[in-house]
Amino acid sequence: MLWFHPVFQALATLVGLYVLWEGIKRSLALHAKMRLRFQWRRHVFWGKVACCIWFFGMLGGAGLARFFWSYSGLTEKHFYGALLMLPFLLIGYVTGHTLDSRKKKRIVLPLFHGLNNLILMGCAGWQLWTGYDVIMLFLL
Repeated sequence: MLWFHPVFQALATLVGLYVLWEGIKRSLALHAKMRLRFQWRRHVFWGKVACCIWFFGMLGGAGLARFFWSYSGLTEKHFYGALLMLPFLLIGYVTGHTLDSRKKKRIVLPLFHGLNNLILMGCAGWQLWTGYDVIMLFLL
């Protein structure tokens, strides 16, 4: 049961890396005039999947920590890392949904979306690092 959270969060991070790669290809195609094929539908679909898994994984991780250890803050760096990640996650989802549902030529919103999600991936990397520490301390 306890392995459910780290496995799915790691999976979401791998999906997030794929989505990031697609976004980088889009940016290079637009700004560096490189001929790269951007998979818009895949980028949108897998971006939503990654965001949803991360979000529900945060809830599940906090719930598991509370259930098994009676306190979510016991995993301090990992717990606060998730709290830091949450606004970037929500902003990434909302800006991505806006870009997908109302297609038009834009400059600022795609840039903001990309930079936000780059930070989000950095937060996900931090979560992998601190999550590994939690596994080493409590689960093994």
